[in-house]
Amino acid sequence: MASKDAVMEKFVATLVPLGAAEAKAMFGGYGIFMDGQMFAKISSKGVVALKADSENLPTFEAVGMPKAGKMPYYEVKAADLSDAKKLQSWAASSIAAALRQPAKKKKK
Repeated sequence: MASKDAVMEKFVATLVPLGAAEAKAMFGGYGIFMDGQMFAKISSKGVVALKADSENLPTFEAVGMPKAGKMPYYEVKAADLSDAKKLQSWAASSIAAALRQPAKKKKK
């Protein structure tokens, strides 16, 4: 199994056609952001999970992605990480899901 750092670097590189993704270290893994919105996470074990909402969830469930914890993220199977077109399509839907979320209110 590849390290979380190697997975993050490859994942971010795969997303270049979609824009400039930014990885931020958090919770022992990484949060992956586009346009200031977190749309993916990489666990400390190097597992990639993509944000889901009512629009892209049916796609993720149809391909058998398991839910990653209590948050609305679904795990990408290791075998699918090498399919750039599939990964880009799924990531684009997760970016859209993140952008559909209402903006969080800033603490005063």
